[in-house]
Amino acid sequence: MFKDLKARLCRLSPNRSDIHEVIEKELNEEAFGAVLQEPAGWRAAMSAVLRFTCFHLDFLASLPHKADIFRTFEELRPLVEDGLPPQAFQTKYLTFAHGAVNRIAKELAECFKNRKAA
Repeated sequence: MFKDLKARLCRLSPNRSDIHEVIEKELNEEAFGAVLQEPAGWRAAMSAVLRFTCFHLDFLASLPHKADIFRTFEELRPLVEDGLPPQAFQTKYLTFAHGAVNRIAKELAECFKNRKAA
């Protein structure tokens, strides 16, 4: 699911290879997978993944959606820092991120549909 998330984030900016490179760098599949094997050192890495994802989604989201993204960021960030089990974080993060990408993709499709109709 994490690899799929990265691909979906890239598809939201199809003509921006610079953004694709940043996504590839910041959303490291190996580090995300290592969370389950290295429970002691996962918090800093996943905090950075969460921060990057939220800021990237904010860049692409509509104004009403931005508030939802940062509300979720503010809910998940303390959970990472305060002892949420790694598997629970992965589930919450992936559910949130895929949901946000779905909403952005839907909003973009509607926007382009309305532009063509006009």
